[in-house]
Amino acid sequence: MGLEEEFLKNLMDYMESREGNRMTMDREQNTTSKGAKKNEGEPVVLTDGTIDAFVAAHPRAVVDCYTTWCGPCKELAKDLKVLAKKHAGRIAFAKVDVEDNTEISKRYSVIAVPVILVFKDGGLEDVCVGSLEREELEQWLLDVFEGGE
Repeated sequence: MGLEEEFLKNLMDYMESREGNRMTMDREQNTTSKGAKKNEGEPVVLTDGTIDAFVAAHPRAVVDCYTTWCGPCKELAKDLKVLAKKHAGRIAFAKVDVEDNTEISKRYSVIAVPVILVFKDGGLEDVCVGSLEREELEQWLLDVFEGGE
């Protein structure tokens, strides 16, 4: 079992035990014929306890920090879902409700939403506070990931 596959299995087991029916990932739909996990364009739901493993398992990771009551967050989530599908296998997308996960809010100084955290090779590479149009967002992400290579 590869690192990413093991991480996703552990994450899904944790989410099932903690959130039951709120799971956003389905084991069967997110498994290839060889058993390796793949990104189906649905951002993974993270928590205070899972963000570090997610970032460590993905060389290019985008984490959407949101709240359930935030209108711009809902619009941004739609764009991120589209980008997750478009860049599946190259960029991993996730989301975290920062009201329910206050350690993430503290660690990354999230005091307003939406916030996008961009991780490259395990380290925080860039942050965007507020919303961007989908095309601007995609170009920004590509610039962050391709810059310095």
